[in-house]
Amino acid sequence: MGSTPLRLGASHNTPVAKTIVIKESALALAMVTAGVFAFWLWRVQAIPAIAAGDFHGWARFAAPVAGLALASVLFAFGAMFIRDRRIAYGAGIIGVAVPYFFSNASTAVLLLMAASIAGIAFAVHKIRREFSLSIGFSVSKIVKSGLSLYFTAACVIISVFYADTLSREHALAAFLPKPAFDMTLNYFLNSRLAQSVTGLPEVRRDITADELLDMLTKSQLEKQGIPASQISPADLARLRAAERREIERQYGVAFRGDEKAADLFYGAIARRADELLGPWRAYAPFVSALAFFFALKTLTLPLYLISLAALFLLIKGLLSVNILQREVHSIEVERITL
Repeated sequence: MGSTPLRLGASHNTPVAKTIVIKESALALAMVTAGVFAFWLWRVQAIPAIAAGDFHGWARFAAPVAGLALASVLFAFGAMFIRDRRIAYGAGIIGVAVPYFFSNASTAVLLLMAASIAGIAFAVHKIRREFSLSIGFSVSKIVKSGLSLYFTAACVIISVFYADTLSREHALAAFLPKPAFDMTLNYFLNSRLAQSVTGLPEVRRDITADELLDMLTKSQLEKQGIPASQISPADLARLRAAERREIERQYGVAFRGDEKAADLFYGAIARRADELLGPWRAYAPFVSALAFFFALKTLTLPLYLISLAALFLLIKGLLSVNILQREVHSIEVERITL
């Protein structure tokens, strides 16, 4: 029974063994470099913004996402075509072990690193086993389970970065994301209900705390029959200062006045949530990181499909320039007959 598996090889007219070692070593180096660099981008560029709830500007997230896609493609490609299993397993393991050194060492981090190493070794095993047993060649069939395990390990690593960056106040972000809070608050302040209760006109999304206090003060004075045009800037400043002192006394919120009102409200809610959690608040970052892991795992599904398509195109391209070659092998099949 014949088959035509793909091999990363050299021409029969060249020193085959030496050429294969060079190619496999270069591929292994590319696997490790791409993986470590992708996770480093997540650590220094994407995660601080996510932990702070700052999702403005897509450019800061584009490079980490693209880097992770490239790393996954090279991982699957190397697991398939590196013949020396020591090199294949070594490159895969190093690629996920080194990023853990970007985090603070702890028992939990070391355990997660061990789990990631075991998972990535199993992913390499699954891809290599499927590749060796396949009669034909199907990219999706060969890398399906192994590539999924790689993204799971990647999500664990990125979640460790997230937990390492979180403060207790920022841990609230997993349960109440700031962009969602800002959108909800803006919708509420501009709703008919809020306008009828407070008497405020339409409120800008980026309104500052002092501007909001001034609007509330003018609205209250107008309800008392004092037109806003009769309030001098000095009187308005005194009233604003009195309102600020009252807010600080009642809610324990200190502010300058030039902060966005949404940031001020969000900070007050975060501090209140921290008080309500009591002794359990120390675990909030871990719970947040767990919620972040499941959210990120869901979001990697489109990335998995993109990586699968990119891997397919990469193999087709390398076949066209004879870097990858088709080899015809004959295999024997054992059957039990009567």
